[in-house]
Amino acid sequence: MTKYQKRIAVRSTWIIAIALVVAAPWSWWLISVDDVPTRDRRHTLSAAYSLAVHGVLDYSLPRSGPELASEEVRPGNRREPLFPLLWAGVIALDPGGEIGKHGWRCFQESGLCPMTVRMTKAVNLGLHGALTSAIGLGVWWITGRRRYALAWMLLAAGSALLLTGVDSWETEIGANLFLLLHSLFLYAAFTSGRPMLAAALGGIALGLLILVKAAFYYLLISYLLALALLLVAKLTGRLRGRNLGAGIPWTPPIVMALCAVVVIMPWMLRNLIVLGEWSVSERGGRVVAIRSQYTTMPWSDFPAAFTFFTPDRGTRLLSERYNTETVARLDRRSPSSYYRTSQKGRGEADRLAAENDISLSRAALTVIAGNFDRQVALTPLFVYRGSAPPRYLSVDAYKRLPKPLRRFNEAMQRWWIPILLAAAVWFAVRGPRRYLLLLTPALFAVVFHAFLTHFIQRYATPLYGISLLVAAVLLSELGGTIQRHLPGRSRSCESPGRTAA
Repeated sequence: MTKYQKRIAVRSTWIIAIALVVAAPWSWWLISVDDVPTRDRRHTLSAAYSLAVHGVLDYSLPRSGPELASEEVRPGNRREPLFPLLWAGVIALDPGGEIGKHGWRCFQESGLCPMTVRMTKAVNLGLHGALTSAIGLGVWWITGRRRYALAWMLLAAGSALLLTGVDSWETEIGANLFLLLHSLFLYAAFTSGRPMLAAALGGIALGLLILVKAAFYYLLISYLLALALLLVAKLTGRLRGRNLGAGIPWTPPIVMALCAVVVIMPWMLRNLIVLGEWSVSERGGRVVAIRSQYTTMPWSDFPAAFTFFTPDRGTRLLSERYNTETVARLDRRSPSSYYRTSQKGRGEADRLAAENDISLSRAALTVIAGNFDRQVALTPLFVYRGSAPPRYLSVDAYKRLPKPLRRFNEAMQRWWIPILLAAAVWFAVRGPRRYLLLLTPALFAVVFHAFLTHFIQRYATPLYGISLLVAAVLLSELGGTIQRHLPGRSRSCESPGRTAA
């Protein structure tokens, strides 16, 4: 190891150590032990519990704990498997003996099993520390500014969004980490001196990301389609005497895709063999069906929909400005709303699937194809909706944060999707265009969710970590641009971001 490499290793170790010192104790202090999981969290925990106790990933809710008969356990793939696997390890260890004593009641009764609750939530605690470290190291590597990177790492450690995720059984912190790592290694695969290693690590990160959020399976499909199209273009160009694709580095993206496939293949094969389904999660069809139901919206409802999805005030403004029929169609709580109609299996996609004996996903896509003009017109609406700040930032500890930190949190919670979009425009127009590689996975997620899902705010939460990194890089580039144009500054001087990457 050279002297330079040793210095980099020492500095990296210090940054990681500081991240753990800052993020871990603060996060541990936030963890409460007197709450119970609800809705999606309960399904994921039930799979973890079933795996630990019965050896089967059963996503139905256990009714009676360890005494549940083994023949009643049914393998499923309702949700992604990585977090159930991690939590199952904690539950199987049962460090406080609470699972053996109380079984599934540990997750049904508040305060009954404090050790179990704290230890399962501590999975997100470790991921929070890793995410904080990755943000700091990423900013330092790209901008070359150590103190600047440390400042962004501290901001990540104090993020209300991430701190709330620690005190819950949400899976968004894990998705934040793996999306950030995938984006960094994708960038490194095309800009660093070790493209093969970066590509392999990027593929592993993408595979883990898919096992946390199934929507990113289609990012992998997009990569494979892009490679196939480039290959066809190259072969066609050779037939016509043109050397198309000559400057494209083919090996790194192929290695990245293969590594991602290797990570997810065991889970996909399990679902095919056990359930007869080649899928990551069975929830995809329902999500697309909900989105397809919105395409039945009359054009007159579009202004009301934008009103309803306005952050904080949407529900009140909708009730004040529109008639009861319009309110009922848009308000998720209404039994006749677009959301509830599909959620309860009464939507257009459900009817079409039953009449034609086809899958729900295929039926939903058929509905979308029949209303494609509305599908396209609704996409900006759902970008707007996904950009709203989440409504579940209610941890008491957030209220005790210093006021400047609270203000920063509130700004970032509201603006992280616009930051990504603004950075994409800036780098595309002014450069450096290589930074668009950092943005590619996040931009895919925005477009995918806005076009094929109802893009609730939680779907945007995995983009928060990469948005912090992108914001840091963008501000560093803007700072360098301003310095170059100040009187007395040489126009030839480069910004830190340009010299480091």
